[in-house]
Amino acid sequence: MSTACYGPFNLTKNVYHWNSNIKGNGQISDKWMKEIVFFGMLIVPAYMFSALLDTFIFNSMHFWTGGSPIKASDTGVDDIKVATVGDTTIRWTQSNDGVAVTYERHGVVQQRAMIVISTAGYRLVDENGNVLV
Repeated sequence: MSTACYGPFNLTKNVYHWNSNIKGNGQISDKWMKEIVFFGMLIVPAYMFSALLDTFIFNSMHFWTGGSPIKASDTGVDDIKVATVGDTTIRWTQSNDGVAVTYERHGVVQQRAMIVISTAGYRLVDENGNVLV
């Protein structure tokens, strides 16, 4: 079904790396917060979806073209991560309030959202405060 499932798995690595940068707060240590988010991402299934995309699309593209369509770069600031998929750039900026996510296409911001912690878990909220997920 796939021409080459073995490859760099950059998308899955980016998801894992994002999870490893989760910070706790005064009541929950960093290690427990990372574990909670990890289990949440298994339920959602962020890891499985990223691995499937890597396996059937991005690693095959890497096999045929010699380059990975997904690259992660470090901006030099520990709290900002950047991933580029084709002409879309996704930025994660970690703060005390949560994680700001910005989607850009051709350098133009398409959407901004914030992942925030609530008493019920995590919420994805748009710029106007509307709950997306």
